[in-house]
Amino acid sequence: MDMGNMAARPLARSGRAAGRLGRMGRIMKVAPSTVLFVGGAVLLAGVYFTVFFYYPFVQNLYWMFTDFTLLSFLHPTHWVGLANFNTFFHDATAHQAFVSSFIYAVASVPLIVVVALALALALHHITVGKPLLRVLVFLTYLMPTIASGLVFRQLLGQYGLINSYVSDLGLPRLPWLTDALWGQAAIVLFFVWKNAAFFMIILLAGLSNMNAALTEAASIDGAGPIQRFLNVTIPQLRPALLYCVIVSTINALNIYPEVVAVTQGGPAGQTRSIMYYMLDEGFGMNSKVGYASVIAFFLFIVVLVITLVQMRVTRFYEN
Repeated sequence: MDMGNMAARPLARSGRAAGRLGRMGRIMKVAPSTVLFVGGAVLLAGVYFTVFFYYPFVQNLYWMFTDFTLLSFLHPTHWVGLANFNTFFHDATAHQAFVSSFIYAVASVPLIVVVALALALALHHITVGKPLLRVLVFLTYLMPTIASGLVFRQLLGQYGLINSYVSDLGLPRLPWLTDALWGQAAIVLFFVWKNAAFFMIILLAGLSNMNAALTEAASIDGAGPIQRFLNVTIPQLRPALLYCVIVSTINALNIYPEVVAVTQGGPAGQTRSIMYYMLDEGFGMNSKVGYASVIAFFLFIVVLVITLVQMRVTRFYEN
């Protein structure tokens, strides 16, 4: 046996041990103020998530099985078991509100992604006045939803500006606010107008971090603009696009202020989203917080399942 190797092994082990001791020594030398800052930040984060996320979620699970209302301080809350679930499964209005929310998501998400991508590409290639144009476009997202929605409602009214132009063209006025289908279309248009600017910023960040060498190599190889866009730009934007799709889907399924501002759930409640109906049931005149908690639970499950499916499909195509 090689005596040199036998002598080297203890030295190697002692060297590794000395390295571990050195790292431990450096860790122990961390300033107490740093430890206090990190510990305080972790503690504050834990308190924040417990108070605003975990506790409300657990409380919601309890309320689902009770007849809790906003007036429960006047009378005791009773355990009702699965009665709220039975009400939900037989509630045609809740089912219609879920269908409306799905319609908003299916119609608005592709439009938001396309509009946001178009705006991002345009602003990415503009060389004059780029900062000002970005601010002007982003202002649509910063405007209060209710205020801008009321303006949108006036524009789409029977005698609003849009219908005035339609009438000048000799066409019949469009029933944006008096027909269920047109009302849903108005909500989708307003939702896209309101949220596209936010996702434009996300895609602009993705475009700024692209590898320019790949685009130049594709140009040298003779790839045209469309080929470069499909085979170079889109693959590099895939994480940003996935984020836009998932977040816009969640927002569309939880759509509420846009419905309130544009149609107020009309006509005859046919444009109500599930979030609108849930809040109306929980905080309306006939407050039924227990039943609203069941609606919130099913909405949470639907959003979770759709998000997981989107991520799985995207991962499948990446592989």
